Parts: sequence; C-alpha cells; structure tokens
Amino acid sequence: MKKQIIIGIVLFLICAAQSATAQTVSGKVTDTDAHAIDGATVILQNIDSTFIDALITDSTGYFQFNRQPVRYRLIFQHILYTTCQQEGTGSDAGTIILSGKNYTLDEVVIKGKQPLVKVEEGKLSYDLSWLAEHKVVSNAYESLQQLPGIQEINGNLSLAGATELSIILNGKPTTMNNEQLVNLLKNTPASRVEKAEVMYSAPPQYHVRGAAINLTLKGYRAGEGGLQGEVKAGYLHDYKNGAQGGLSLLYTHPKWNIDLLYNTQYRRHRQQTNTYSRHTLNDKIYDIHQQGVIDNNEMTHNIRVGTEYKTNKGNNISLAYTSAFTPDRRSHAASDGNFATSDNRTTADKRMHNLALDYMSPIGLKAGVNYTSYRSESNQDFTNKDREESVNRFQTTSGQNIDRWKVYIDREHNMKNIGTLSYGASLTYANDHNTQFYHAVGTTDMSQLNTDSHYEEYTCDLYAGFGKSIGERLSFNASVTGEYYKMGNYHAWSIHPAATMTYVAGPSHILQLSFTSDKTYPGYWDLSESTGYISGYEEVQGNPMLKPSTDYSLNLNYILKNKYIFSIAYDYEPHRFEQLAYQSTERLTLIYKMLNWDYQQSFSTTTILPFKIGSRLESRATMQAIYHQTKCDNFFDISFNHNKWTALGMLQNNIILSNHPDIRMELTGLYLSPSIQGSYTLNSVWAVNAGLRWNFANQKAGLILKANDIFNSMQGNIDITLRNRGQYMDMHNNSYSRHIMLTFNYIFGGYKKKKHEVVDTSRFK
Repeated sequence: MKKQIIIGIVLFLICAAQSATAQTVSGKVTDTDAHAIDGATVILQNIDSTFIDALITDSTGYFQFNRQPVRYRLIFQHILYTTCQQEGTGSDAGTIILSGKNYTLDEVVIKGKQPLVKVEEGKLSYDLSWLAEHKVVSNAYESLQQLPGIQEINGNLSLAGATELSIILNGKPTTMNNEQLVNLLKNTPASRVEKAEVMYSAPPQYHVRGAAINLTLKGYRAGEGGLQGEVKAGYLHDYKNGAQGGLSLLYTHPKWNIDLLYNTQYRRHRQQTNTYSRHTLNDKIYDIHQQGVIDNNEMTHNIRVGTEYKTNKGNNISLAYTSAFTPDRRSHAASDGNFATSDNRTTADKRMHNLALDYMSPIGLKAGVNYTSYRSESNQDFTNKDREESVNRFQTTSGQNIDRWKVYIDREHNMKNIGTLSYGASLTYANDHNTQFYHAVGTTDMSQLNTDSHYEEYTCDLYAGFGKSIGERLSFNASVTGEYYKMGNYHAWSIHPAATMTYVAGPSHILQLSFTSDKTYPGYWDLSESTGYISGYEEVQGNPMLKPSTDYSLNLNYILKNKYIFSIAYDYEPHRFEQLAYQSTERLTLIYKMLNWDYQQSFSTTTILPFKIGSRLESRATMQAIYHQTKCDNFFDISFNHNKWTALGMLQNNIILSNHPDIRMELTGLYLSPSIQGSYTLNSVWAVNAGLRWNFANQKAGLILKANDIFNSMQGNIDITLRNRGQYMDMHNNSYSRHIMLTFNYIFGGYKKKKHEVVDTSRFK
C-alpha cells in the first residue's frame, strides 16, 4: 500500500509538471573557419529589446541561458569580430558565425589568463578540459584530481572542507554507488571530459546531498560531428606485473549520439600486516604477535553503451547500459605467529549491471528510471592450527544479490522577477539477499554460524527549492527535502535543509556560504549477522543493529581573483559508524565490527594557492589544518573520546620540459601529519607522485608514464596504535601502494583537440 501511495505521488507530479515554458537557450559561436570563439559576449533580450541576461562563451564557443522567452533576440559581441544579432524561438540557437574585424597591429602580443574558477548558480565551475590540458592524465578520474581542493588519499577522493564527496555524471541520478562510479571514470578517456561543477551543498535535483562534483562529458558540438575514438594499451605494476587496454568510441550528430566503452585490466596486489596485541583476558595478559600477507589477483572488465536522442521539439531521451565484472578474483591470506598459523584461500565472482533511462523536456521537466543489479559469490577454504597443534578447517560459500531501482521526477519554473522554483520526488527500492553457509571438513562443524538474511529497503524523497539573484552581486539557493526511510523493522522520517548564498563584492572578490545536511546508511553486508575469519586470531562481524548517521556541514569560501581559494568548514556527525578493532574480554579474539559512535565533529581551514614560475612551471599549493574529535560512550563495554589537530600539505607541479617535441612532467608531493580514527592513533604519512607525458602525431597520440607513491610511503607505512581502557594493540600496515603505469593512447576520427589561448559498491560487499 505504501509503495502504491508513493508511486501515485510521483505520477501526480509528472502530470502536474506539463504546464511551463521552455527554460534554456543554447548554441555555439565560431569564426568563418569554424573555430570556436572563446570569451564572446552573448546578450539575451526580448523582441522589444528588454534586457534579460548576458554571459560569455566557454572555451568551446558554447553558451547556454537557463531561461527562454517565447521569442527572443541574441546579440553577439567580441572585440575581434563584427557584432551580430539573431532572433529566434525554441531552445537551439544553432551555430552563429562571426566575421573578423580588420585590425592592423605592429609587433603587439596580447596575453590573457583564463579564470581558474567561475561561480555559476552557487556552483564552483571549472573548465576541466582546459584545466587538464597537457597534464599527465589519461582518464576522467585523474582529470578530477586536477581540481583545486581535491586530494586522493589511500584510493579515496576527498574535497577540502567536506567529510564525504559524491560524484555525479552528466547531472543524472544513478543507483550505482560511489565506488562503481569511480571505476567507470577510471575507464573513461580524459579526452571525453568537458566541465566539472564543485558543490559544497548539492541542489536536491541531483538527488545526492552534501558535497558533490558534477562531471559533464562532451557531446555534440558543431563542426565536431561524426565518429571519434580512442584506443589505449598499457603496462602496470602494483606488486607484480599487470596489463590494461581499452577502446572508446563516440559518434555524434545534431540529433543523436552513441558511445561505446570497453576496458580490461589485470592486477596483482599485496598487503602485509604486523600485529602486536597485549590482550587481557580474565586478568591475565597474553602477548600475541601475528604477521599476515594477503595476495590478490583479479581481472576486471568494464563496458558502457549509451545513446542520446534529441527531438525536433527539444526533448532529450538517453539510455545507457554500464557493466563491470570480475569473473575470477583470487585471494590468498596467510598468517603466522605465536598464537596461530592459518591459511585462507578465497575465489570470488562479482558482476554489476546498470541500466539508466532519462528524459528531459524543453519545459524544464526531468524524469528517469535507474536499475542496478549486483551479484557476488565467493568460496572460502580456511585452515587454522593453534599453539596446541589443534587443526580447525572449514569451507564457506557466501553470496550477495542486490536489485536496486530508482524513479525520479524533477521540475523547475523560472518565474520572471521573482526567482526559480524547483520541486521533485524520487523513490528508491532495494532488495538485498545475503547468505553465508559453513561446510564441515573432517570433524569441524560450524553450521550454527550459517546466516541467510533478506532486506527490503524503501527511500522516498520529496523536495522543494527556491533560488533568486538580487542585483548583480547577491544570489542564494535554499531547499528542504523530506525523506521517509524503511528497512526491516527500522523506519523514520527526516528533514534535510540546504542553502547556498553567494556574494560578489567585485570582479576579484567572491564569498560563498553553504549549509547542508545528509544521512548515510550502512552497507548491506555490514547489516548481516555473518562472521568472517581473517586469521586464527582476527574475525569480522556484521551488525544488524547499525543505525544511519546524520551529517551537518557548514562551509565558507572566499575566492580571490578567480583563482585563490580560502575556506573554513565545520562538520558534525551524530551516530557516525565505522569499523574498528576490539580485543574481546570473553575470548582471545580480535574483533572488527562496525558500531555507531556518539558523534564525530571536525573544524578545518584550507588555503589553495596557484602560481607560476616563468613560462614552464605551473604549481598549486594546498594547505589544510583539521581538528577532529570522536566520542563513543558504548563501544562494546568501553568508551573513547579522542581529539587531535592534523595538518595536510600538497604541492602539485606541472612542468613543460619541451614544446617541440611536446613533453610534460608532473611532480606532486603530499604530507599528512599524525591523525586519529575513532579509538586509533595513526602515524604521519607522505607520498611522492611523478609522471611524464609525450604527445606526438599532431597531438593524436600520447605516451604516459606514471608512478604513484614512488617510495611506498602512503599505504605502505601506516602505524595504527590503540591505547584505550585496557585495549592495547600496535599494527603496522605495509600494503604495496607503489603503482607504476605505462600507457599508450591514440585518438582518431573527427575529434579535434582545442587549443586554448588562454552503480553507491560502498554499501555492497
């Protein structure tokens, strides 16, 4: 009955949303040789010459107004070209060709600098194709790392001043999780990237909350139609030799386009741990020293097929299929020490399929359906020998089957002289089935630990938002989202307000204040009652009693001269959950388990300073100071309350070694001072990354050599210290994090690179 009511609400909104006027006017400005004109002024007027809006074209000559009269006049101006006027109706203004003025200049060189960042409707907008141009990047994920304030630490992207970061692709909601989206971006060529919007408080129509990056991929542009493509092949080295390769095809047409992506990668990885545990049991202290090695081998395949069609009336329909599968992942974990000797061998088969259908009308209506299917099956063979030479052996089969659906509808009204009203709804349904069965080997019988759990999850969001510009200096956006969540016996209503206010004090001074609230839900496997064994001493337990955590964030950004960024942020997370280790007081076992804490709060300041030295060195320095406090009064049978200041510094350098031939170098250094994680204390870590890129064959071919964490000092040198109310443990993590990659890529087809003068597995197993 609840499902029928919610679906009825969504259908009502769809029907009610059919009565507005068109919302956008877009087109492209070129010269008589079909070259894009960057920085042309475009003025939008009513037919009676009443001014409506104005903007400038981007590096591809493209412009778009987020409003559209029934009939309008466009005026195009540029200092080097003759002014042009054009009247029209509808959303597509087409390609406008400007004729050059006849200037005669004697020995005059004009130099300009493109702004690093622009503020558009409360979003920090970056021309990522320009920002990543000539950088040592080969895919969309590496392009994102060129954004100011973005760091990658231990394989996770983070945004300075934000605790969590979501990634959105082309502004469309998805049922893929963040890990699956990252995997897709790592296999998307950098040549497909166009624009990135950084938001500390994402508007609700993106159907994510909190900080987010909306990444826009290139579509059709006049003069660039036809077949484009890129092939790549490469060598990579983690712990041992591996390989990668792929093909990307894109066919564009004014009415429709289709893209195809296939990538494969074979990797071998190693992780080593050295654990010393002073375990107190029944008033006796046991000194336990264990060493472990985990080797992983896997080959992954990534496929994406997408198509988009634009009707004569301005409707846009897109359909995309994305798949990622690892058919034969093998893991071997061996542990040895004075407590036990164990051997753990696991094989796994993981498959993800995502299907997305999205519709956008010229009257500001968006709707879509998104479906993700995830299947994971694994087999484990575990043998353990304790100090008395007693052997325990068992085998397990475990699986996770998830089907997740999302239906959404969004509507936006541009009310003249009042503001912009937006509203919408989404319904997400997930069906999760987790199993783990123990099979006796010899006399060992552990069938009492068998688990078979089934969950149905419902999430319904209803939101309304309002935005307005007051003069040319002040603008704000505010929204409120009501959410109903149900999973098993747990259900709750919650309200999530969000707001962003931007004040432009002058051409060189921009202030932006953002507030957002969000909720984070536990992973499906973390909610199961299963127990997994790492070694004879360590085990991982699920927790079906986990509750969602809430997050409240406040950010203040000051942007100087469109490139220097200064920010302060405060974040408060009640009921935060995270996995920590606990020395059991009932048996000699180290238990890893997710539990809800009372709260975590943090305060941070960030400074981002780009600078150039000469014509060959371009650098960016990021400096951040962070205060963390974590508190939990009921962690098993103890409590903790930790706080610490942490400093992070990063220096990114891009160096032109040669213009002919075109050879570029990248050198990045990162340092993170000692920090805390719940009841843990972590040592300082640092990393040095380097890369070389040689472009040749008229910029169509490239050879890239990258080495991340050259000295294996990031994940390869983590010391975890636990000292809390009788808990005493030292762990040294020596994961092999040095990653070397040599890639050759070749771009073919109609694509011409511009020369600028200036499915959430975070919740899966």
